[in-house]
Amino acid sequence: MSTLDVGRRGLLAGVAGGAVALGALATEALEHEVVAGTLQGSLPRKVDVVVVGAGIAGLVAARRVARGGRSVLVVEARNRVGGRVLNHGLDTGGTIEAGGAFVGPTQDHIKRLARSLGIATFDEYVTGKNVYVSSTLGRMEFKGTVPPDPTILLDAAVALKTLDQYAAQLPVDAPWAHPRAAEWDRITHSANGCAPTPSTPRASST
Repeated sequence: MSTLDVGRRGLLAGVAGGAVALGALATEALEHEVVAGTLQGSLPRKVDVVVVGAGIAGLVAARRVARGGRSVLVVEARNRVGGRVLNHGLDTGGTIEAGGAFVGPTQDHIKRLARSLGIATFDEYVTGKNVYVSSTLGRMEFKGTVPPDPTILLDAAVALKTLDQYAAQLPVDAPWAHPRAAEWDRITHSANGCAPTPSTPRASST
């Protein structure tokens, strides 16, 4: 009998179907399927497959293994599943994305997963100004990609230029075929000099 071992935390997936889109709904269907096969009590002494990481990729992989009739154990360091995709409830009500939020052209796999789970999608706003809230500068409205904050402009410009250079070299239909794909895939967020700070400013759209 196939088995899954993950926490009973909500899997939150931001998926959408437009060119620029946002999703903010929990993937209840996938979570229920995972929980239905969850082992209770001590870990099994033997399983056919161990999946490391209970993000969307890990959960989908575990589901495929289980559907194939094999036993599978999912291990996750966090106390929740969902990985980089996470909804955040506001004190004033409502929900915002605290992780992955957008999908667009060429991201067919995640959009197909959303459809299979019955997750609704909606178009993201692409008109109007962005709103940037800083602890030192207050509230500012701006157009473009980078907020007009002098403390982050240089780092943001360097990061965007580097990413654009990488993207220009990668074939969209097969990015893994690039000679440096494996090398670039191993680069971590902190290795690029982008370590998170305790007081990260917030930006949103109006």
